[in-house]
Amino acid sequence: MVDLLSGRLHGRHVAGIVVLNAHRVTDTSGEGFAVRLYRAANRGGSVRAFSDQPPSFLGFSKVSCRALNPWCNY
Repeated sequence: MVDLLSGRLHGRHVAGIVVLNAHRVTDTSGEGFAVRLYRAANRGGSVRAFSDQPPSFLGFSKVSCRALNPWCNY
């Protein structure tokens, strides 16, 4: 994340991000910020999320679903 913010690593060079324990990620968490930062730099990159509590994804806002839903590719 520091490399993305400092410009040493460009998001277009990263093929994808994997988020573990995605049921704990919120819009204000560090993981959520990292996914938004990555998506701003690379709209075509993949974001995959894993969770052992899939029912916890129900009721998320559209922004959160984009960051957390492993079947969405925006």
